[in-house]
Amino acid sequence: MKTVNIKGRPYPVRFNMAAFYEIQTFAGLDITEFLDAVETLQPAALMKLQFLGLKFGSDAAGKRFNMTYSDFIDFMGEDERLREELANIVMEDFKVLIEIGLEKIKLREEKNAPKEEFEQKKTITSGPSTSD
Repeated sequence: MKTVNIKGRPYPVRFNMAAFYEIQTFAGLDITEFLDAVETLQPAALMKLQFLGLKFGSDAAGKRFNMTYSDFIDFMGEDERLREELANIVMEDFKVLIEIGLEKIKLREEKNAPKEEFEQKKTITSGPSTSD
């Protein structure tokens, strides 16, 4: 699991579908539009997503997460390296989730695709040709 240091303390970071769905509601973006829209996300939406990554990372690691969103915003304002590091983690993890999602969609489409007609619709002959 990835970690970032905030004020000298390591915090696990994990972005999963739950984090992205939560930010979808917050930012008003469909999850499939997120990757295209990440460049134009309002700072508040990006900060919220980064905060959720810390929260979900702590949950996944079985650690207690005591930081408030307000504290997080204060720390982020002071540390440009942390902002960049978390933004990179967001994008890396989201790209992985998108690839997994696209693979599932592809598999679902293949499963639900109509079966090829048996032998491409057998040609029915009606007997000998009457044309000369």
